[in-house]
Amino acid sequence: MNRITRVSIITSAVFGLIVSLAGPVSANETATAQNGNAVVISAEKAAKAKGCTLKAKGNCSKKNLAGLDFSNLNLTGMNFSGANLSGVDFSESILTKVNFTGANLANANLSDVTA
Repeated sequence: MNRITRVSIITSAVFGLIVSLAGPVSANETATAQNGNAVVISAEKAAKAKGCTLKAKGNCSKKNLAGLDFSNLNLTGMNFSGANLSGVDFSESILTKVNFTGANLANANLSDVTA
């Protein structure tokens, strides 16, 4: 394994750890790690790290997005079919024509959404 490959693997592991430590954050919030260092990860970046792009008619089917904060977002036309959305906060988001077929929405917050 060459140096570039090792650096890439370490970088990916560190980013994954940061995302998991940050917990749920919304697009306009910051999360602070236990050691006091500020970690800024938007909901969009956290979803993208899991292979999902939040955009009009985006496809996040079969992704594990549990616990993320998608509050106050326009998610029109998104495909969340078969995704794990347990504990996701969709409050005050626009969910027009969103596909939730077969998605796990256990404990998801759907208060004040527009559909």
